[in-house]
Amino acid sequence: MNETQQVLRPNVVDSLSPHKLADTLESLARVFRSQAQVPSQAPIAVSIDGRSARWFGELLEFTPQQAAVVLLLWDAFQNGTPTIGGETILAHIEAGSGTRVQHIFDNSRHPAWGTFIIAGGPRNSFRISETPPCPNGSPQPPCETFPLKHLVHNNENANEHS
Repeated sequence: MNETQQVLRPNVVDSLSPHKLADTLESLARVFRSQAQVPSQAPIAVSIDGRSARWFGELLEFTPQQAAVVLLLWDAFQNGTPTIGGETILAHIEAGSGTRVQHIFDNSRHPAWGTFIIAGGPRNSFRISETPPCPNGSPQPPCETFPLKHLVHNNENANEHS
C-alpha cells in the first residue's frame, strides 16, 4: 500500500495524534506536489481574443483588427489546414477595398510579419510559421527546423500535413 492509500484509509485519521496527523498531512501534500503535472509551455500559443501570442518565447501583441487575422490563422493552424487566402482573411474581417493583409500589420512593419505570420504556398495566402526564429536573428530559414505536431497540445491532429 502506498503512502497516499495509507493516509486515505478510513479510521487512520482517527487513530493519529495531532503531531502524527500533521506529519501525515505534510507527507500527503508532498506526494500530491510530486505528482502534480505542470503543463508544458507550447512553442506557439494565442490568447482567446487573439490580442497576444507567444511564438517560441517571443510575446507579440496585436490591435483588434490584427487579432481577428491572428485568430483566423490560429484556427486554421490548429485544424491542420494552415494556409488561408488573403481575400478570405480580408472578407472575414470586413476590411475596406484596396486593403491588403500586409496593410493591417503596419505595412509589413509589425514584428509578427514575416516571422509569426508568413506567406503560404499559393500566391496571396498566409499562415502561422511553425519554424522558430533563427539564432542569427534572421526571421526565417535557412536555419534548423523541427516538426511541431507533437507540441501543439490543443489539437493532436494539427499539422499532420507536414
